[in-house]
Amino acid sequence: MASLVAAQNDKAQATCIDDWYYGDEAAANRHIVSVMEQYPTYHPRGVILAVLRKKCGSFQYRGR
Repeated sequence: MASLVAAQNDKAQATCIDDWYYGDEAAANRHIVSVMEQYPTYHPRGVILAVLRKKCGSFQYRGR
């Protein structure tokens, strides 16, 4: 879903997300779970967003 949102504003970011996640889904999931374990008080969606931002940059609205 995040790459679909990114695709509306930043095609390169969407490609980055897809390449990172689908390049090795098992490794990506392990990384996300590892970060969730490091920050157990944070909402899982927030952790996923933070991981994606670190990997592929901030989500920005670029307007139309």
